[in-house]
Amino acid sequence: MEAEKVDPSKFKTNDESESTGVKDKDENGGRMEKESGGGGDDVEEEMRRQQIRLLKDQLALLRMKTDIMVVT
Repeated sequence: MEAEKVDPSKFKTNDESESTGVKDKDENGGRMEKESGGGGDDVEEEMRRQQIRLLKDQLALLRMKTDIMVVT
């Protein structure tokens, strides 16, 4: 059984993902520094949510990839 060739341009990269709105890494290597003044918790929570969305998108792409490999 041979895997089907898939055009990678059909899939969005993580940088182009609409659901996350974030890039893979930021200037801090993926870490967000807490802001002084107590506002850091909100920023940290939002970064955590965005990271979860990114991981879910990556998982969905992996599942699609394996489905394509299994079908062909």
